[in-house]
Amino acid sequence: MVLINSYSMENQRFDIVEENYHHIFQLLCQIKLSKEKLELIKSKFKDNINSLRRYENIDDMKELLKILEKRCVIGHDNIVKLYDIVETVDDASKQKIGKHLTNQSFWLSKIPSTPINLAFCQDTQMCSTIPEFSLSVEVTDYISSNIKRYWQNFARALQIIQEKEIDRIEEFDGNKTKKCLEIFVHEANFQRLSNPYGTLLNALEVIKRRDIKEHVESLLMASFKRS
Repeated sequence: MVLINSYSMENQRFDIVEENYHHIFQLLCQIKLSKEKLELIKSKFKDNINSLRRYENIDDMKELLKILEKRCVIGHDNIVKLYDIVETVDDASKQKIGKHLTNQSFWLSKIPSTPINLAFCQDTQMCSTIPEFSLSVEVTDYISSNIKRYWQNFARALQIIQEKEIDRIEEFDGNKTKKCLEIFVHEANFQRLSNPYGTLLNALEVIKRRDIKEHVESLLMASFKRS
């Protein structure tokens, strides 16, 4: 088995993407919106927010953006929904923010969408079956012991755990992060994700735990080399 690591993104390039995204975030927060215009923008994301109490408590753009980030609807590498917001604002803001969104799209096109790409065949012929995805006890224990109270952000960043599952995990007495990982492994195999390892590492990047991501990546690399 040959492991091909395509996570060769330069730190400088990633920093540019993050900085530009935060600038877009700030520009959106600075827009003066009427109550009616804010309600119009909010209505576009009612299903994503999926909580009447939270929806009704949003009274400015900043609060809306924060909730959308927590729901993994927007982020430095997920800007599609930002266009839905920008198309609703005034022309001057639309033009200014539109430039930054164009720049963000350009930089994102230069960065791999997932941290690692695993190839299980030495030649160009693809394997006919996808190996069953699993995580070692070492990886599971390390992640679950370091995420702790931020497990909800992590669960949403994995993108395949539904909100109703997160609600069920909330009532679980054991390690909630470990439960998230169990569900993730099950769903990854059920949905036959082509690169679940990349999805896992990307989720850690999204919740800004690059320290955990780097250690987990080294554990995975060591594991693949032993295979």
